[in-house]
Amino acid sequence: MSVSYSNIQPQQQTNKGLAVASLILGIISIPTLGLLGVGAITALVLGSVALKRIKKDPETHGGKGMAIAGIITSAFSLLLTAVFCIVTAIAVPKFYEQVRHARESVALNSLRAIHNNEMQFNSMNSRYATLKELGEAGFLDQKYADGIEVSGYVYSTSSVSEKTYCVHAVRTDPAVASRDF
Repeated sequence: MSVSYSNIQPQQQTNKGLAVASLILGIISIPTLGLLGVGAITALVLGSVALKRIKKDPETHGGKGMAIAGIITSAFSLLLTAVFCIVTAIAVPKFYEQVRHARESVALNSLRAIHNNEMQFNSMNSRYATLKELGEAGFLDQKYADGIEVSGYVYSTSSVSEKTYCVHAVRTDPAVASRDF
C-alpha cells in the first residue's frame, strides 16, 4: 500500500513582522514612557496596520494576538505618559514654591541669629556692630560680613550706632524668593 503525498499542501508562512514590531515597541514604551511618545504612537500604528492586513488577508498575515497586545501596551504607555506629565506639571511648581519658602525661612533664621549676636556684642561693648565687626569678633560667619550670597540672599547693615542697628537680607534674584527682609 503506497501513500500519495501529492495532496498534502505545504503550510504557508504568515507574515507577522508588523505585529511583532508593534508588540516589542509597545512593551519597550511602558518603562520608557512611550519613548517620548514616538515609540508608543509607532506601536499603535503598526498594530493597527497589522490588524487591518490580518483581517484583509489572513492566509498571508498573522499575529493578531501580538498586534492587539502591541496596541494595548502602547495605549497604556501613552496613558502613563499623560499621567506623568500632569503630575510633573503640578508637582514642579509646588516644589519650586517650597524651595522659595525654605530660602525665606533660612533668611529669617539668619536674621534672628544676627540679632542674637548683636545683643551679645552690645552687652559686651555697649554698642551695636556692623556685620563686618561681628565677623571679626567671631560672632558671625564671615560670608555674611563679606556680602557673599547665602541661600540666595546677601546681608548688609545700615544705621549702626550705639543705640540702633539695621540688618538687611536682600534677594540676589527675584526668582530666589518672594521678598526681602
